[in-house]
Amino acid sequence: MTPLTRTGLALGLLILAGCASTPEVGVDHNPAYDFAGKTRFAVLRPEAAIAAIGGRGTPVMDDLMANRLTRTIEGSLRARGYTIVPADQADMIVTFLVTTRDQTDVQAYNTGFGYRRCWDPRFCTGWANPEITIRQYTVGTLFIDFIDPATGSLQWRGTTSKRLPSKPPSQEKRDETASEVVNAIIDQFPPGHAPAS
Repeated sequence: MTPLTRTGLALGLLILAGCASTPEVGVDHNPAYDFAGKTRFAVLRPEAAIAAIGGRGTPVMDDLMANRLTRTIEGSLRARGYTIVPADQADMIVTFLVTTRDQTDVQAYNTGFGYRRCWDPRFCTGWANPEITIRQYTVGTLFIDFIDPATGSLQWRGTTSKRLPSKPPSQEKRDETASEVVNAIIDQFPPGHAPAS
């Protein structure tokens, strides 16, 4: 599998995983930065965000998933009263990225336990039937970043990680879960703001 295919698949699967509960979100921000009055945002794919702040690098992302995330982030920000504008008019640039890491889950358990029948208690022994299962899986992490366009520096980041499902879900489920994951992160912005309940 090529890196482009793997990243695209991971992005698609990340936003689909764990639909049963609200995703756990981690946030970090620059405490010295003044977020007050930042109401106009440009939501850009990573490569466009890098170009907008004068940086170098071209993260590669699947077009369908990147477009889905762009639309979902824009909708989430609009729903909270923010305005979506072109990058040259924005108070902040908003972008996103997905990373993956492979993990191994090892489970050890007994499928049976008992004692052998014996006539002499000195030689009676117990027995167990231990089994070990090893499962490989992939964890995907979605980052949503808020960047100051004047300095090109990251000021706020929200993240969530999920174990990726082994089978890709339907288009409707992709859209539904994209909304769930993005809203969970955007609910935490800006710092000091009480998330919507």
